[in-house]
Amino acid sequence: MPFLAFFLTLIAAVQGGAVCRISGEVRDLEGKPLRGIVVMAIPLAGPEKFATTTTSDANGNFALPLRNAGSYRVLYNDEPHGYIAPRTQFYQDPNNPSPQLTLTDEAPTAQINIIIRKNGALTGQAIDGQTMLPIDNVKFTMCHAANRSICWSFSSKSADGVFSIRAPFVPFTVKVTSHLYEDWFGPTGEELQQISVGPGTQMPLRLLMRRKPSAANLAINESEKRPGINLPAPKALAPIDGQLFEGYPRVTRLEWAPVEGAVTYSVEVDYCKGVPKTNECVDPQPLTVPAIPKTINLTATSYEFGFVGVQPGRWRVWAYDKDRREGFKSEWRTFVYLH
Repeated sequence: MPFLAFFLTLIAAVQGGAVCRISGEVRDLEGKPLRGIVVMAIPLAGPEKFATTTTSDANGNFALPLRNAGSYRVLYNDEPHGYIAPRTQFYQDPNNPSPQLTLTDEAPTAQINIIIRKNGALTGQAIDGQTMLPIDNVKFTMCHAANRSICWSFSSKSADGVFSIRAPFVPFTVKVTSHLYEDWFGPTGEELQQISVGPGTQMPLRLLMRRKPSAANLAINESEKRPGINLPAPKALAPIDGQLFEGYPRVTRLEWAPVEGAVTYSVEVDYCKGVPKTNECVDPQPLTVPAIPKTINLTATSYEFGFVGVQPGRWRVWAYDKDRREGFKSEWRTFVYLH
């Protein structure tokens, strides 16, 4: 090849970036093309942060340009519509394993068809069996029935206690926990029974949870608390609701006004799956990374922590009096990290 032609070819390759490609279609079990499915190619020899992603079009077609040859695992994801990425063993479909393939300099492209099934779901409401009021924060721990070491945990937070938790494709057990409540097991609450939820179906689950004896006479729901008996909610000062942050490290400082009669304070911090650059908090989950300082028995009127990523978060605060009675909780305030 003449030098000039070789040079132009090299420049085009550099500018184009990708030299390999995985393409194909995404369809459901009935053969219907699926639009808007996130498809990702993850190097088997590297971390998931180096994944290449794209989205299927109206005909279910996708194309993943890759810069390097190598071995890849191809995954899908569309959580809002019930297609959970099989990143972990818990959510892998034993009848439909994720494709794995190898691209080489001699064979830099591959064509694959991805057939996916929608996960089933446990849906229902968590209720306080004493007051019949909703429980706004419960944690689900689910494990494969055939291998109890394969587990996954989720928190469900909603003011009305309503939840929808995606199920695996195999029989599983479920344990539900909440602060100041006795643990709930299986579909009835009494035993750790095996549950099966068919793909794309829903199983109703009503959690009528019993209080622990130590919480029998406590006002632990906002509707149970009474002005003049329970302390008022602290006034949140900073950050303002919807605050946008930039920069790294993501050190975040919360501040609130003192409450007369307060002995200590507690804060609650969540991270969200919402879209960056908005203050919407989708599927809030507790921020429980090891480095976060304790969130209870705070004597100061501020709290500082490191946030997890480029995404929204939210926080609220409440006070305790000398008798350890919980005061009213402040309204949620959101913030968003852009970088």
